[in-house]
Amino acid sequence: MMRKFKFLFVVALLTAPFAFSGEFDDFEKSLMQNSEPSGSTDSASSVSSTDAFEQSLVAEPGTEMEKIYQLRESLLEAAKQRDTAQVSSGIAELDAQKTEDMVPLVDVEVIVLLIRQKMWPQLLQYEVKRYKNFYNDLVNENARYAENDGLMLYIKKEISKFDSTASLLAQVEKDIDNSSSLSESDKFELKILLLLNDAYRDDKVNERIARLSQMFLNKYPDHPDAKWIENSVAGPYFRNDFGTLWDKDRQEHREENIARNFYTGGLGFNVFFISGGLAFGMDELYRSDLFEPEPPGIYLELYLQIKRFAISFELLPSGMEGVASYSLGLGFVAYDSRFLKVRPYIGLGMPAMILEAKQDGYLARPDGEREYFNEGSNDMYAESFGFTLAANVDFKFLTTYLFSSNSKFFSMTLTGKFGITYMEFDDTLVNGSGVTPFFALGLGILLW
Repeated sequence: MMRKFKFLFVVALLTAPFAFSGEFDDFEKSLMQNSEPSGSTDSASSVSSTDAFEQSLVAEPGTEMEKIYQLRESLLEAAKQRDTAQVSSGIAELDAQKTEDMVPLVDVEVIVLLIRQKMWPQLLQYEVKRYKNFYNDLVNENARYAENDGLMLYIKKEISKFDSTASLLAQVEKDIDNSSSLSESDKFELKILLLLNDAYRDDKVNERIARLSQMFLNKYPDHPDAKWIENSVAGPYFRNDFGTLWDKDRQEHREENIARNFYTGGLGFNVFFISGGLAFGMDELYRSDLFEPEPPGIYLELYLQIKRFAISFELLPSGMEGVASYSLGLGFVAYDSRFLKVRPYIGLGMPAMILEAKQDGYLARPDGEREYFNEGSNDMYAESFGFTLAANVDFKFLTTYLFSSNSKFFSMTLTGKFGITYMEFDDTLVNGSGVTPFFALGLGILLW
């Protein structure tokens, strides 16, 4: 029972391409019915097959079928003698006799013969021809087949020797790799075509078909069969693999999908490493003889864009050394494109300074109290108000899909911020008001 299963499984692998046309024809079904006989059964089957063959010759002496059986017998002898030249010519002669009404030699027989003879170039040529002409090389439903002869028995015995637990390619790949009669491109192509015998039955085989096909196309784009491999071999697999098809569609329509996302919204985060500017009206803001400012170093911005409007939270630079502003902004996306986004905004904030005392001392408050400080101590002074008009100019690069989405994106941005802030301080150590034009440059990320 196990032998019968083994035989049926391997024949199914060898004849997998017929699955594309839906049904095996009657003769192929008959070829798959019985496994290798053994013991007394072997003798009985041989006698039965020989009787059928002899009867066919008696019934049709001198006919075309008699010639075909003679050619098949010659092919069998050539196979047993391992005469590869005669095997090639025998296959060619029988193939030339094929018509819509009569089939002298089926694909399974040819493939098994060529594999057992290790005739790899001939096998490649035959497989290419077979797949390229598959839908054009049709026979009638009632076509006659050469059967029940010595060649058919030989093929059945050879099929029974295949390992039903492994793919067809796995059983011959080492021989193909070691073949000196095949170029590297031919080895690639033959492996791909042999894998098709197990296609759509095993996901690992499907994945390897895709991988080898892509490697073949990348390494040999000018190969005569490259376009055919792309359209007729790799193509059906990719169309059958929803995930791969999805990824391919995403890449093909990437620019269109990006364009549809302009002005739609997103979440951004910016870090500014370089800043500068000017300060007007703030020369006496603090006692520079007693204190020195300590700037934050870097400035941050987080913003949420909804349609064309954006809300931002930021530690904002100013044009004066040591002065920063904690700001809440409301912006509008004035321009958005593949690489550039311009977002002007207004912001309300609380400017602040960190001052470090140069020496011990004190200052008198307006109410008469004294405020003491020690040398090297740091204090933040932020009893203040600020109003900002600014614009962010983002240059987007490295734009990719966000995870598995085909409508959301991730971009790196080179960000510039340009603006002007009016600020007021009202504190014992920091007091005054003025205007500070400023700029800042940094990097950011944008999810949109």
